Amino acid sequence: MRPTRYQIQTHDNARVSLQAQLQNSDNRSVTFTGEGNGALEAAVSALRGIATAAIEIIDYHEHALQQGTASKAVCYVHVEIGGNKCWGVGIAEDSMRAALIALLSAANSHADSQRVAA
Repeated sequence: MRPTRYQIQTHDNARVSLQAQLQNSDNRSVTFTGEGNGALEAAVSALRGIATAAIEIIDYHEHALQQGTASKAVCYVHVEIGGNKCWGVGIAEDSMRAALIALLSAANSHADSQRVAA
């Protein structure tokens, strides 16, 4: 899955909601929504709504690929999904899109490992 569009809204300076449209490998779109203390927590909350296993972020790192405001961002997330740990990486012009791509990359890695094990 990959994000095609997303929208983030803040509520009372304490909560954030995320609505994202994802496209799977069959080019089908699915929309998911979640809420949390920040955009990444809202994304994890949204994924929990469509996932079959619990998702927790263990570690998160993000940085620019080069100097300047036009630089792309790279994000690395280490997650635990259903007791299995995996990494995801995302690169995008926008740091939030990079984080979403990294989170989905980790979820896709987990799904791939489950298919191999079956």
